[in-house]
Parts: sequence; C-alpha cells; structure tokens
Amino acid sequence: IARSLSSIGTKTKADERDAARDERKLERGFSLNISSTCTKELQKEKEKKKKKENGYDGDLSIMRAHKELEALSLRTRQGEQEPENYHDDDGGALDAQTRLLLTRKGFPPAIWALLGCFPENEGCMDCGTENPDWACVNWGTLICYRCSIQHRQLGAGITVLRSMSKDSWNLFQVVAMLEGGNGRLASFFDGSNRRSSNTKSAKGANKTLAELQQTRDAQYKHKNSVKYQRDLGQRAASACASHGCPISFDGSTLVDR
Repeated sequence: IARSLSSIGTKTKADERDAARDERKLERGFSLNISSTCTKELQKEKEKKKKKENGYDGDLSIMRAHKELEALSLRTRQGEQEPENYHDDDGGALDAQTRLLLTRKGFPPAIWALLGCFPENEGCMDCGTENPDWACVNWGTLICYRCSIQHRQLGAGITVLRSMSKDSWNLFQVVAMLEGGNGRLASFFDGSNRRSSNTKSAKGANKTLAELQQTRDAQYKHKNSVKYQRDLGQRAASACASHGCPISFDGSTLVDR
C-alpha cells in the first residue's frame, strides 16, 4: 500500500511537473505573441511620431497644405502687395490664418512635410545626406547644402536653386516640387540607362566631390534631361491652372523676378 501510495505520489508529482512545464511553454508562447504585437504597435507609434516631428499629422496636415496652396494662388492672382490689401475672390476680408500665410517666408511648412512623407525625399538626391534643405526647383528635387554649392557650378541654365527655409517661393515653384520628387527623377535617370545618384547608403554619402560632380555632369547635362525639365514644367503649369492661375511656362517662370 505504501509503495502504491508512493508510486501514486510520484506519478502525481511527475504529472504536476509536466503540467507546469506545458504551462510555462504556453506562457512563453503567449508572451512572445504579446511581445511581437507590442513591438509592431510601438513601431507604428514611432513612425507616427517621426511623421509628426517632421510636421506631418495626417488629414490635418493635408488640410494645412491645401490652405497654403490657396494662399499662394491668391497671391499669384492678385499680385505682390501688402498682406492687409489682399481680399478673397468676392472682395471680402481674409481670415487671420490666410494673412499669416501671405507674410510667411520660405517653403510652405505643411507642403514640405507632405514631401517628406516620400522615403526618396528624406535624403539628398545626389549624395543621400538626410534632411536636405535645399531644392533644385526645375528638377523638383531636394538636395543638401553641400550639393547645392556644387550645383551652382552647373550654371543657372541647368539648375534653379532655392533654400527651403530662407528663400521666397511662388506658386509655380511650389507646385513644381509637388509634381517632381527625388524618386521621380531617379526613375528617369535609371530609365535613361544612367546610374541614379539617389542613395542613402554610406557609400553614396562618402563619395568625393569630384565623383559627385562627375555624376552630375553625366546626368543633369545629358540631352535627354531637357525633356524631363520641360515635362515637369508643363505639369506644374497645368496644376497651377487648376488653381485658377494660368501660367505660361518658360525657363524664367521658375525664378522670382
């Protein structure tokens, strides 16, 4: 009886150990699932936070961008003047937000945030340096300060440069940036059987100035590139017309006069 009781007890303990082991396995599996879910959620939150840090906040940013375009359209239709002299299309007074937008210098921030939502625009078109704050308006691309200096050597006929934060921007220039983008130009370069310089890799960022300039000469001065600029300008002019601002596109349209 004692042996029987002992064997029963042993079996019971063994069963308990097995059950405990199985329970731990389930707990570990459940924990892994929870951890995986949390990781995904945290990643989503990080992405949202990053977009907000860059000025993008979903539908609200789209509304702000639309408001900025409307202000630019108004200034284009009514010409340059003191903010208090602007009026809406019915001759009425403008709201305070629109007046503020009319006085602001630099690239419209909400539209800039929308541009930054495209991964290709997060780095310089030429070298890949993050957070570019200069633009090649007639190419519709974002570049870094170092590359903007090199672009000046290409000549005004090749590149029209603008600082995103310090220079003034007209409607046509802003729309050209929206119609362009680093990714679009990179695809064009690749489609023309030329190596795209748009890369965020350390290799791209560590190119010498001479190597970068050689790449620029091969790409931006290529005869086929003229067609890209012309098509971009025509798309931008068409988009401006949809905002009630017919613009006759030529090279000087891209430059404030």
